[in-house]
Amino acid sequence: MTITSLLLIALSMTLLRLTWRKKGRAFLITKVCIWTLVIGALVLLSTTVGPEFGMAFGFMAVSIAGFALVLINGDYQSTHKPAKRTATHKATSHNSALTPLILKHRAALLIITGPLALLATCLVTLLMVSLMPAQLDTQMASAAFLFPCLYALTVYFLCAQAQPFKHAMILLALSVMTGAYLYL
Repeated sequence: MTITSLLLIALSMTLLRLTWRKKGRAFLITKVCIWTLVIGALVLLSTTVGPEFGMAFGFMAVSIAGFALVLINGDYQSTHKPAKRTATHKATSHNSALTPLILKHRAALLIITGPLALLATCLVTLLMVSLMPAQLDTQMASAAFLFPCLYALTVYFLCAQAQPFKHAMILLALSVMTGAYLYL
């Protein structure tokens, strides 16, 4: 059941990516059905492994599926070209050839939004729940809900920036400070 739920989430994220920019009533109904499928998969996963782990695994599956779709550059644009190009209109394509510069940029962005953001958000989550006036099991249940949300917001913020590399030092400093506070 767990694998079925995770595959259902991956399938629904793929379908959502394919219909995201489409307009019209039929596509609106399709998007609502896809999100209902995601919620159903999260409920199925939560009943299988428990609500704390089910929601954490489900949100991580949504993030990983979205990341995989972005990584393979699944941007579907119309194929018609403009009839006339002016001197100021430069032909650009989001699916252009992978040059070494683009590969370096993607690799650096992967490192920033991957291990670096994971480390920083994990340590911040542990710090936040360790400061809660609650028992250890309540703290860990709170961390299971807080960590995927905090990680998703961090990665969303980093990917929305024009130059996310400037924020890498902030993440690194945050990781060092929270790690030092927690473990020293």
